[in-house]
Amino acid sequence: MDLVLSHYHDDGEFQGPSGPPLVGHDRIRTFYEASVAAFPGLSVTIVSEVVDGDRGAFEFVAELTDLTGRRYLARGTNVVHVLDGRFVSNHSAFDTSELP
Repeated sequence: MDLVLSHYHDDGEFQGPSGPPLVGHDRIRTFYEASVAAFPGLSVTIVSEVVDGDRGAFEFVAELTDLTGRRYLARGTNVVHVLDGRFVSNHSAFDTSELP
């Protein structure tokens, strides 16, 4: 978890597909910990990306595997602002309709 959070500035922001923005490592950690608890398996393929200076967007397809071994696909896009190699913000929009 510390490695994931090291990609964010201390006051970085993560916005998931629902809920309020999560600001700071302690808040961002709650999203990632809940994700890992529900889906211990994860594989992500970047489909396309666009970069413009310190901002960018990438389209992805993620395969998530739950505790029973069942697999789910999630397609989406992340819009990011990067400064000094770390996220200032990461706004992730993906289809949650297929997830339990």
